[in-house]
Amino acid sequence: MTDRNVLAADLGAESGRLMLGTFDGSRIRLREIHRFATGFDASETGRRWNVPRLLNELRAGIEKARGECALATLGIDTWGVDGGFLDGNGELCALPFAYREFTEQNMQACQAAMGGADRLYDLTGVQHMPFNTAYQFFALREKNDPTLARADKFLFMPDLLRYLLTGCMVAEETIASTSQMLDPHTRTWCEPVLRTLGVEPGLFAALTAPGAPSGATVKGTGIQSVSVAGHDTGSAVAAVPAEQGTRWAFLSSGTWSILGVESEEPIMTAQARKLGIGNEWGVEKTYRVLRNIMGLWILQGCKRALAERGNELDYPALVKEAEAAEPFAFLIDVDDLRFFAPDDMQAEVEGYCRETGQGRPASVGALVRCVLESLALRYADVLHRFDEVIGQPVEVLHVIGGGVQNELLCRMTADACGVPVVAGPVEATAAGNVIVQLMATGQVADRFQGRRIIADSFDPVRYEPEQRAAWEQAGARLRTLCAQQKETSHG
Repeated sequence: MTDRNVLAADLGAESGRLMLGTFDGSRIRLREIHRFATGFDASETGRRWNVPRLLNELRAGIEKARGECALATLGIDTWGVDGGFLDGNGELCALPFAYREFTEQNMQACQAAMGGADRLYDLTGVQHMPFNTAYQFFALREKNDPTLARADKFLFMPDLLRYLLTGCMVAEETIASTSQMLDPHTRTWCEPVLRTLGVEPGLFAALTAPGAPSGATVKGTGIQSVSVAGHDTGSAVAAVPAEQGTRWAFLSSGTWSILGVESEEPIMTAQARKLGIGNEWGVEKTYRVLRNIMGLWILQGCKRALAERGNELDYPALVKEAEAAEPFAFLIDVDDLRFFAPDDMQAEVEGYCRETGQGRPASVGALVRCVLESLALRYADVLHRFDEVIGQPVEVLHVIGGGVQNELLCRMTADACGVPVVAGPVEATAAGNVIVQLMATGQVADRFQGRRIIADSFDPVRYEPEQRAAWEQAGARLRTLCAQQKETSHG
């Protein structure tokens, strides 16, 4: 067959990239066309996403790609929960807030209004996170934000960017499912949640599944717009090169770490609720049963803080320092909310260590090793909880995303979890974005064929678990530290 060229726009919370995907009938090749920073802007009005800047970067990348080859389709994925309000003329009412603007207090107030956190989970099956869209809406209503009075439509971030490029309004299911406003059983908007928030269903565009062509084209180009899995994790999971029939889990490793399994049904048992396991929608009516973990955001924050103190090291140099540091000298609870949006991440890590009687990680290597080992131990803890929820042990953990490049963390993850880690592809989100575009146009039959194509197109690295006793001891110590710290903070 003639090679088919598609363009995947993949925007994360730190950077965005446009990747050219070329399919020859059996394999895909990915090539980066354009990369840019996406980070939010902070001002007196709060942390907000500069949508005009993001849109200009997308247009620049599209033009670069068009200059190289004929493009058939375009798909856009982004981080979850955030979006923008449009007025009756289809114009942005204001720049969208970034999720790190919202606090645990917003979440707790919304849960109280809903009759409790358990009821909200039973309605939506979504993990409680302070920035879920439902909590954002509640916070805006509580402070009488004028945007709400002007709003005619709300579009989640990938749908908003797609609308601004094409004029087509949709609410793609995987990104909408991060909102905590969908009913996973009826697969429609959850009316009790919307009533509590004072939101009419008409505020949202029509729900559409990933893999659905819209019929719309990018203005001035003729490139067809396709609904991929708009949530970047949904696209990444579509690219997990798992063998059908194996008991596998995924770890999407980036600014956030998202660990979970793919399921044909949501898992919303009392045990899943207690363990904080959420259900987000996936490709072909599947569910991503998962848990969000703070992720490489902590390492990114430490890197920035070190640079401000004169230690401007890149990630390979930081990892090299960590490799030389003493194992298990310092451990932290990576999901402690003190690490969510601090002004100084290094100071927060050091503070946690001092407060738990561990002293202070005085070297760069000790600081970075503390973060990486603590992440790996958290992955192990969550993975073993999934064993309980799904009733059988996971056989292999597929690590995908940017964290694949951190070989030390991958080795640590295998050792901590006690199962083989298969790492790759690095650009899983873009690869999954491409696969769903090919599904939408009939080039690929289903997600199973898509995964076989991914397995044939990339060379993952396998890590076998070692040093189990040392990691089990470290895990027990970290659980004790976490319990002590929570008692202290609540006391």
